[in-house]
Amino acid sequence: MHILDDDFLGKSLDTVLKYNNLSGSIGLAVKLNDFRIKINLANGFRTPNIPELTQNGLHGSRYEQGNMSLRTQDNYEGDFSVHYHIKRFMFDFTTFYNKINNYIYLAQTPDTVSDGLKIYRYEQANAILYGFEVGSEFKPVKNLDVKIQFSMIKDTTDNGYLPLIPQNKLKSQLAYNFGKIWKIQDLTLFVSNSYAFARNDVGMFEQPAKAYDLTNISLKFVVPFGKYETDWSLSCTNVFNTVYNDKLSTLQDAGFYDIGRSFNVGLYIPLSFDLEKK
Repeated sequence: MHILDDDFLGKSLDTVLKYNNLSGSIGLAVKLNDFRIKINLANGFRTPNIPELTQNGLHGSRYEQGNMSLRTQDNYEGDFSVHYHIKRFMFDFTTFYNKINNYIYLAQTPDTVSDGLKIYRYEQANAILYGFEVGSEFKPVKNLDVKIQFSMIKDTTDNGYLPLIPQNKLKSQLAYNFGKIWKIQDLTLFVSNSYAFARNDVGMFEQPAKAYDLTNISLKFVVPFGKYETDWSLSCTNVFNTVYNDKLSTLQDAGFYDIGRSFNVGLYIPLSFDLEKK
């Protein structure tokens, strides 16, 4: 539900909703044999939107309040990446640094409405966000593919830490292709894991995030059916039925955990029709 604040109605729209700024970027990409290096510098801005300015009501499982005093958010950002790709090995590294003036964010407060729902308000602060992502994919043997990725993000503001900043995560995946077995073609087994590290540097009134570990397994294969080749997938997510809440989960305030063990079956059947044929 969105409503307008009484003070807002008494002000001139020309005064309240006048925002302006400049934005631009410049980048450089260099190729050195199998290496690719990219550098980018940019500045940008965004104006607060209508919900951030005027919202005052239930949104999903929480009560959110807008802020009519929000100003234009602008930032200065730099990022750098290195990519190394050869036939059976790939390596990627990306890092960034982002200085944001008047960063707009949704903050939890100690206040609640009459039915006990927590109140969240839009606020602003000068903030710095920085981090990196590093990953590799390689084939140690012909039919085995290995992927590993780690991502990290840190933050700081004039008022301490920001809320709703994701946990650092380490992700990995093994994929083995068995080829053809009987009538089953391109049979591939995927085993993946995602480990989220605990995060204790959280926003005011925000709960620390506990570490969790998720494992997923899936099978993908092709089965001929007449003149068609049907694509099948069988998967199990959260194999060990881990009880957890991700740092960015909106279910936690409603008293629910994130999804537990689940099974999925997928079938894709390509169909073609000759509309020109009489």
